[in-house]
Amino acid sequence: MSTIDELYSLIRDGKLPYPPRLTKYELAKIIAVRTRQLMDGAPPLVNPKELSTSDPVAIATEELKRGLLPFIIIRRLPNNKSVEYSLRELQELENKVLSY
Repeated sequence: MSTIDELYSLIRDGKLPYPPRLTKYELAKIIAVRTRQLMDGAPPLVNPKELSTSDPVAIATEELKRGLLPFIIIRRLPNNKSVEYSLRELQELENKVLSY
């Protein structure tokens, strides 16, 4: 059985999230929330001088790319239940899926 088949089986059986990645809506929400935090005075998790910018959107995007944000993604399911995943967990899963 190939790795893709194994991943599909895990998703089908409910053992992995679907989609096995961050959606564009989740990405937009994460960037927006982190940008607001930075604008409200939260310390950046990357060095703005290293990025050569003080733009909070650019800083939030770089923090996301580097996997530094400790966010939890909550997905609502059709059966009115919800499932929580850490941002890092979804990013690692996405990288795993994309590498196949």
